Amino acid sequence: MNADQNKFISEHLNRINWIFFDLSHPGNLGASARALKVMGASNIKLINPKKTGLATDDISISRAAGAKDVLEGSVETTFEQATADSKCVIAFSARKREIQPQAIEFNNMIEEVIGLLTISLKNKVSMVFGGERSGLLNQDLIKCTHVCKFEVDPIYSSLNLSHAVQLVSHALRTQLTNQFNNLPKSKTIVGPNNNVKNKLNLNKSCITQKKIILLKQCFLEISSDIGLYEPENKKKLEEKISRILVASGLSEDDFRLLHSFFALIKKKLKNKS
Repeated sequence: MNADQNKFISEHLNRINWIFFDLSHPGNLGASARALKVMGASNIKLINPKKTGLATDDISISRAAGAKDVLEGSVETTFEQATADSKCVIAFSARKREIQPQAIEFNNMIEEVIGLLTISLKNKVSMVFGGERSGLLNQDLIKCTHVCKFEVDPIYSSLNLSHAVQLVSHALRTQLTNQFNNLPKSKTIVGPNNNVKNKLNLNKSCITQKKIILLKQCFLEISSDIGLYEPENKKKLEEKISRILVASGLSEDDFRLLHSFFALIKKKLKNKS
């Protein structure tokens, strides 16, 4: 592999966040860090870990082997902070839920993510994995833009976290390698001006999760002010509006329109009170 190819791959993989919910075993964190480094990826985000000091645990360090730098770079944060700049948030879950994001097949997901990353070096993506015991909770799953599952033997479908991470990161690296090999000889690095065609015709101006969360908060505040729901029903309404917003593929123009609309309603309600 030449230096340009490796730079191309790393430049794109480093704009992916690897989000682990409710992690309890340090060995799983260490093994996942190793799996990512082998593929040239990093950026581990820990959400609500069940034990403190997972990244500095001896077991975690041992399982990470030569990937101690990736392990040490892991950050404990909130889901909102971890995904704020992401335009695509992929959850991995084998269980079908009553309310869930749009389902996407694995190979299509890989193509869509790589397509989004290669459109612009500003675009970011998040991959979301649940804890060892119960996987992703409904309240966390519904915040994602898509849900994906692995094609495995239905008789025994349980994957270790590090194995799942390895499958996804390897598929992403393979697709990026193919993208690089298909670039014109004079253009070794994809950037905003390189005009790489996106096979899936993705919405190039889809908004980040930070803006989706802002719209959701505006909607909930107004809904409360006008008595649309009772306090005990807030969670269910929040899940529904989250699903609607993340599945809508809103553009920057859509965001500005809706945000202005909500702001005007809030102003009108305030003047009447």
